Amino acid sequence: MLQVRGDPVPRVQWYRDGMELNDPRFVAHFDGSQRCTLTIQELRDGDSGRYMCEATNRVGRVSTFARLFVVNDPKILEADHKLKRWVNIMMSVCLLLLRV
Repeated sequence: MLQVRGDPVPRVQWYRDGMELNDPRFVAHFDGSQRCTLTIQELRDGDSGRYMCEATNRVGRVSTFARLFVVNDPKILEADHKLKRWVNIMMSVCLLLLRV
């Protein structure tokens, strides 16, 4: 989620690797109340890339970007799952120690 604001309310556009997103799987939402999101439906390997959000109005233009790496290697997914489980266990241990 991004926070976008301006006066007048800016127009928001999304790009991947410099190309405007036109695929209906990419659902951009900005209702003018500062909250701006991009949802990718049916994520694919080819969706990896540099995503840029650009907000423009008559006063100016600003942008920000993020890189997305789509991973489907079972070994990496398993390692990520194990790491998350370990972090959750460690957080629980820390909470227990704080309560003592």
